[in-house]
Amino acid sequence: MRALLLKNWHYKLFSLVLAIAFSYYIYGFSSYEVEASLSFNLEIRNLSARLAIATEVPSRVAVSVRGRTDAIREGKVSAETAFLDFANITEPGKYVITPQLALPEALKLLKPIKAVSVEIDPAEKREIPVEVVERGNIPEGYVLNRIEFNPKAVTIEGPRRHINRSKRAVVELELAGRRSRIAQSLPVQVVDDDYRPVSARFLSISPLTVYVRADVNPVANVKPLKVVPSLVGEPADGYYLKEVTIEPAQILVEGKLLEGKKIKPLIVTEAINLDGKRQSFTVEVGLKYPIEKPDALQDKAKITVEIQRLTGSEDVLSVKIDLIGRREGFTYVLEPSAVSVQSPDLASLMEEERLEVSASFDARDLGVGVYRIVPQFRLPEGLGRIQVIPSTVLLTVRERVEELPADNE
Repeated sequence: MRALLLKNWHYKLFSLVLAIAFSYYIYGFSSYEVEASLSFNLEIRNLSARLAIATEVPSRVAVSVRGRTDAIREGKVSAETAFLDFANITEPGKYVITPQLALPEALKLLKPIKAVSVEIDPAEKREIPVEVVERGNIPEGYVLNRIEFNPKAVTIEGPRRHINRSKRAVVELELAGRRSRIAQSLPVQVVDDDYRPVSARFLSISPLTVYVRADVNPVANVKPLKVVPSLVGEPADGYYLKEVTIEPAQILVEGKLLEGKKIKPLIVTEAINLDGKRQSFTVEVGLKYPIEKPDALQDKAKITVEIQRLTGSEDVLSVKIDLIGRREGFTYVLEPSAVSVQSPDLASLMEEERLEVSASFDARDLGVGVYRIVPQFRLPEGLGRIQVIPSTVLLTVRERVEELPADNE
């Protein structure tokens, strides 16, 4: 046994000394202080039920600390969640609050935790109606008979400013490719008057889903009637109509309802006034059917009108298109109603010369229909090659069908 212990004793002694030295090195390194940045979840605590947070609050908070490496490792896993304490806040208003955080004693905070700006509103609660919005079109040969949904309203709760913006709860029903009964629960999206979403982060919504049921049945003879917006007036000076979106773009009607009727296959909306408009908007308008409206078909459409400002810079100029040759009894819609002219030569023109740049199109020989046209330009001397965006414009010509009585005989 003695011989076994003493065999190669110098190697064994060297290994023991090396192990002791390595242990002291590791212990000394763990005692060495370093600086680090730690991140913690940020919670809301002690907020009165009469109040609600109306602005964004960060979900995490970062702190700079100094301490031993083992203490920093411990701080990452054992420190409590950071929180904002609203115990002393009893009235709405704007506040700056410093997050609170309990760190291990071995860690020292290098600099104060960054304060958070918060806006507080009175908490409010109310009901808003549910609206089902149809997306896509069902296949040809099928017709949507009716849509039922439950509940008819949802309850929202949150800060006053966001409650006041909330006008309806929208659920989107996808119809594309549907050939049979639809029955499903759809998520709720709260929107304002212009169908812009209201952030769900600030609202409590109950329930979160709406059950929707719709019958899609095959029909031997189905005819699509195009929905046509009735636009009146012009946007304010310096603005133009860029695009009009219609939902739904067409409505399917049983063919037997149109038999023997001398009517145009169009459904015209109530008048949409563009006079003086400077901003895009979305509006719900009634529909004027060329026949007596079946009870199962909708009586309104959602129209989104995009208005843009005519903008110009040294080498870019927005030019409104002048449509000449308009005939009485017809309406003409250009989409867009202005184009962008680009040329490096524009920068060298005087303001009076820039005003001479004009675009026009002669529509006197065009009948009812949809045309892709190329505007003609009048340019001052000194303006050479130009680039036009878009190079073509969509022109829709139609009769003023809203003025014609329907033939229901």
